[in-house]
Amino acid sequence: MPAEPLSHLMHTLTIFIVFISILAVFQAYALYSYTDALKHQLADIEGYVSSVATDLVILVTRSKFENITLTKTLNLPESVGMYGYTVKLENRGEDCVLVIYLDARPSVKVESILPVKNVTCSGVVYSGSRNPRICCSRVLNADGSYNMTLKLEG
Repeated sequence: MPAEPLSHLMHTLTIFIVFISILAVFQAYALYSYTDALKHQLADIEGYVSSVATDLVILVTRSKFENITLTKTLNLPESVGMYGYTVKLENRGEDCVLVIYLDARPSVKVESILPVKNVTCSGVVYSGSRNPRICCSRVLNADGSYNMTLKLEG
C-alpha cells in the first residue's frame, strides 16, 4: 500500500518540475527577445547619430573657412521600450567612439567607432533632452594646423 501514495507523489512532483522548467525557459526566451529588440532600437539610434556626426565632420573638413562650427539638432526618441538611455561620445586612443546604453540596464548597449580621424570627441546627451545637438568645429592654430572637435550637447 505505501508504494501507491509514494508513486503518486513522485508523479505529481515530476509534473510540477516539468511545468516550472517550461515556464523558466519561456521567461528566459521572452527576456532575451525583449533585450534583443531593445538593442536593435539602440542600433537604429546609433546609426542615425553616427551618420549625422560623420556628415558634419566631412562638411567641416571640406569647408573653405579657416574657423568653422556646424551644429545639427538631433531628432532622438524620448525613450526606448519605456527605458531612458544615454548617448555618449568619447575618445579611446585615436578613435572616436559612440556609445548608447539604457540607463536602467547599462549592459544593454551599442558601441561603434566613428570613421573619423584626428578629431577630439566628447559629450553626453540623455533621452528626453529638450534640444539635443551635435557640433563639429575646426579651429586654425598659429602653426597652420587645425584642431577638430565633435561634441554632443543638450
